[in-house]
Amino acid sequence: LGGDVGDGVLHRDVQRVLRRLTLVQGLPEEAAQIFIGNSFLPNAFTTIAPSEAEYLQENASIAKAFRIGNLFISLGLLRSMESEEQLAFVLAHELMHNWKGHLKSSGAGRQMLGHLHELEADAEGLKLMARAGYNPQGGIDSLYDLDREYDRLEKEYALLKRDKSDITQAIGRLRDIHPHSDLRRANMLDHINEALEHYKPVAAPAQPVWMLRRLSAQRPSHLDRFEA
Repeated sequence: LGGDVGDGVLHRDVQRVLRRLTLVQGLPEEAAQIFIGNSFLPNAFTTIAPSEAEYLQENASIAKAFRIGNLFISLGLLRSMESEEQLAFVLAHELMHNWKGHLKSSGAGRQMLGHLHELEADAEGLKLMARAGYNPQGGIDSLYDLDREYDRLEKEYALLKRDKSDITQAIGRLRDIHPHSDLRRANMLDHINEALEHYKPVAAPAQPVWMLRRLSAQRPSHLDRFEA
């Protein structure tokens, strides 16, 4: 994860986006929290035991003592997003890993159980963001921007001959976690119409605070990366 970015304003605005998603699920504000690390590699993951999620949905009064979802995202991911819809999709995707029981309840809790689960999280994430008032087309767009950022980083580090093997291996691991982007986009296109049936636009800031703060947050000076 690297160090925390230490920017409370940035954190609160990303939490605002997360709150829109949990609200449509009927969950209390305390049910999920976000952590933002200073790694420049775009990445996101989540940790939860499925049994905890089910229990807390039935016992919302004690949610302050526990979390249904702990979402971890990198500063690099925020910098690769071109709209709030794209960020909402990434968060919705991770929340769906929680709510669909895709995570192991022991060992490496954030380890995914397969590419089929990734495709399900994509499809269900589109529906969740749509119900929260975000255009689900933004979810598909996010994959293009992530691909462009990964390609840029690989080329940049190859050109500089700096940590080339590390950056290539790190990006390779991040990409291997998910199915190929073409397969993900095809799957999402199969579900986009269903998601659009739930979509009722809700106003969002034209220049959200997180998009402004992400560029001024501390830029890491070395290769911090998630072990996803």
